[in-house]
Amino acid sequence: MSKSDNKSQFIFVVMSTSIFLLSILLAQGYCQICPLNQSVERMETKAIHCMVDGDIQGYYWYKGSISRTQPILRLENGVKGGEKYDDDHYDITSDGNMKIINAMLEHEATYTFAVFFENGTTWSRSISVVISVTPKPPCPLVQSCRNCEECIINVKSNDPTSLTCYIEQVRPNVTLYWSVKGDNVTYTETASSATKTHTSDTWEISTTILFALACTEDAIFYCSVHHNEEIFTIGNQTVQIRSGTLFGEIRQNLIPFTDECCGDNQYVITSANSDETHVTNTDDLLKALSEGERGNRVLFVGEPGIGKSHLFRDISRKWKNREILKDVILIYIKLDNVPRGSCILEEHMELLRREIATEEEQSKLDNLENEESIVMLDGVSNWSRLRNTASNTANEKKLTVEQLLMGDIGKFSKMKLWVTSRNRENDVKRMQEPYTTVNVRGFTETQRNLFFKSFGNKRK
Repeated sequence: MSKSDNKSQFIFVVMSTSIFLLSILLAQGYCQICPLNQSVERMETKAIHCMVDGDIQGYYWYKGSISRTQPILRLENGVKGGEKYDDDHYDITSDGNMKIINAMLEHEATYTFAVFFENGTTWSRSISVVISVTPKPPCPLVQSCRNCEECIINVKSNDPTSLTCYIEQVRPNVTLYWSVKGDNVTYTETASSATKTHTSDTWEISTTILFALACTEDAIFYCSVHHNEEIFTIGNQTVQIRSGTLFGEIRQNLIPFTDECCGDNQYVITSANSDETHVTNTDDLLKALSEGERGNRVLFVGEPGIGKSHLFRDISRKWKNREILKDVILIYIKLDNVPRGSCILEEHMELLRREIATEEEQSKLDNLENEESIVMLDGVSNWSRLRNTASNTANEKKLTVEQLLMGDIGKFSKMKLWVTSRNRENDVKRMQEPYTTVNVRGFTETQRNLFFKSFGNKRK
């Protein structure tokens, strides 16, 4: 069983619990090691083995009991034979093991293996052979996670949520069950249910767990596969769950941006102490802004149409896809028609097309107080022209646009502010110093050619 040490992860681990029965006997002074339960994957070839030491005269395999059938395979003094020896699906090896070739369901049976020793004694053992079908993909699945790779599911805190674990087209019939590790989690589990598909003689098996997590709590749920024989090895799956966090809800509901060609540009970064850095792509820009306090308050300036909004959209798109800033809450607000006294949280929830209650607002403000975050305000030039104000005063609403611009962030010490502005003197003064300035200069020659090539392909 594999586990992650990261408490924010919700891990799906699959176990194939089997009892590998060995018959280790002493008979006639010789040692026999013979697994009582063996399997062959359907349409594959495998030897059913039973190791016997001693002076052996002949090996015999029966389908069923010795008393009721003739041997289907035999090896006597090195000569092979038996009722099924000429069958394309059976063979016997030089050491007496039975080989099943291109296994089919009719080959599933209890076989008897018998050995005749030169001293006239015999020894036999019954072996159960199962024809197995490994599910594809070879792991239990969860809704929203359609493969064995890691995936992320966001759930609301204290909201009853169900997870269904299931396997499709598996043989033999196995049992699924849940186990839970975590504090402040309540759950109930349904029994594992199985439905047989007669055309393929396989099973579809599922089990569901209903649970609720307290706000920002973590839990680890294990969906395990149990069978009393070593039939096949099933892989594992990791599912990361975040409950009741602003981080998860914003990422999940962020309006997608489709611009993928306009994030890279020429940027000149000037720190508050006048240190200057030149970069030509988004990754290098973010790396430079992560150094020290450079990225705490940043003003992106440039002429209209130079690519400032495209940059913010590119950052938002990559963040949504978990390519960058993975442990940061990102809030993007386009300032067109946003009143000067507006609360950024309300404006962002309106962008996500949902209302927010007072108690929920306080909970999400607590998230912003405790988590690393970046608020991106796009278009302070347009916002500064607005004369209307919100119905409530800035003192009545926490975390307004105006407070952020003036640097009055109070207890939100982990919050960074990035703002775009046209290169105008009166716009620049809207943001309280000190801050880092990023001058957006436009494409390099290579970037310009790439842009027009991409644009031309989209037009086609």
